[in-house]
Amino acid sequence: MRISLLLLAATLALPVQAQTSARSAASSSLDAGDVVFGQITTSHPYLEEGGARLHYEVYAYDARPNERITFTARSLDFVPGVAVLDGPGLDPESPNLEVADGGAAVMDFYAPQAGTYHFGVIAIAPERPSGPWTFQAGLDARPPLDYGRVYPGGGDPAERYALLVGVNDYPAIDADLNGTVNDVMKLQRVLIERYGFRPENVLALTDADATREHVIEAFRRHLGQAGPDGSAVFYYSGHGTQIPDGYAGYSAADEADKADEALVLWGTGGQFSFLIDEELGGLADNLRAGHRLVILDNCHSGTGTRDGGERLYRVRALDLEDDEIAAHAQLPTARIAEADDAGPAGHVLLAAARAEQYSLEAGGMSENGESGGVFTYYLVNALRTADPSESLASIMDRVRVDVMRTTEALKLPEQPEGQEPQAEGTRIGDPLGAFLMR
Repeated sequence: MRISLLLLAATLALPVQAQTSARSAASSSLDAGDVVFGQITTSHPYLEEGGARLHYEVYAYDARPNERITFTARSLDFVPGVAVLDGPGLDPESPNLEVADGGAAVMDFYAPQAGTYHFGVIAIAPERPSGPWTFQAGLDARPPLDYGRVYPGGGDPAERYALLVGVNDYPAIDADLNGTVNDVMKLQRVLIERYGFRPENVLALTDADATREHVIEAFRRHLGQAGPDGSAVFYYSGHGTQIPDGYAGYSAADEADKADEALVLWGTGGQFSFLIDEELGGLADNLRAGHRLVILDNCHSGTGTRDGGERLYRVRALDLEDDEIAAHAQLPTARIAEADDAGPAGHVLLAAARAEQYSLEAGGMSENGESGGVFTYYLVNALRTADPSESLASIMDRVRVDVMRTTEALKLPEQPEGQEPQAEGTRIGDPLGAFLMR
């Protein structure tokens, strides 16, 4: 989601009376694949916030459960906004909103239940205040993935497999990042070009594709193809968080610090979801691969597998004590089996920061000068030049120095000390080639 500063106050939380009028407004029906042209005038219903009237048009769509819906709006007459105004399983106090970035507003949405959902095209900052304001809107929908068909397995068990996940665009909340997809592309290139991974063995899931369910299934099915003579690499770039014991009924009482570290992924109904540290560690330890490498570039990534664009930089953390973020948190109702039935330990974790630290992304951390994770930047540079006989621990020693020096120089109020990458696991002394080369 990319919300302009002009509209941030008006769109982060719609007033209840505006939502009620939106639900009662007349709507046109859309089917998957439809593209329509329309007009908004000053006679249309509107949301009123801060003295501004944001007029809108409403469309209805009958969704199936877990269907992925993409709703778009484009206009030359105004900055378009799009919203899911209501529908079964949604919290009317927390609508899902997107505002145009580059002339088009695009919103992905996973329907939590079957039923009718109402989508709105919102006219923001019109060029002609008197109207009418023309727009083009479109709706597409994809059924839930058949993971057995998408990931049939059967790959060479002696091969190397990688699952790379990056999330810039988070649902519903103003917490987007800029550099995670760049991070994924950098690591993808170095695995294929420097270490000879087969391109079809390097799977990348970004933004709305990176749901909790999809990441778990891809981990099991894609990385699960590697056998004792093969290797598996999991990489994540995005927000991290800590879920404290007792938060919304969540239990982390078994952790020494009474909090679980978690990766922040997509959920349903305009919510984001989580992959808990114990779940990730269990998934890694249950793989059959002889070498298993987990790389995390997110805040609170140290111990992350263990039980127990407008600024120069961005902090890759979500704070669940923030009411707006908490309103869109979709906690797992049950942990996956691997969290409680982990196989023999043996994976290695390379983490961007200590468990209590933030991980940073900054401009200039990519070859083209765009944003990227500071940790990923130095790690990928090290992987490009490292001798395959060098140990992971030795490589991380160099990366740690570079990351700490760079992040200390930023002198951030959130974290004045340097971000300190971590290497964990009993096999960090193994050579790099054992993990990345056949």
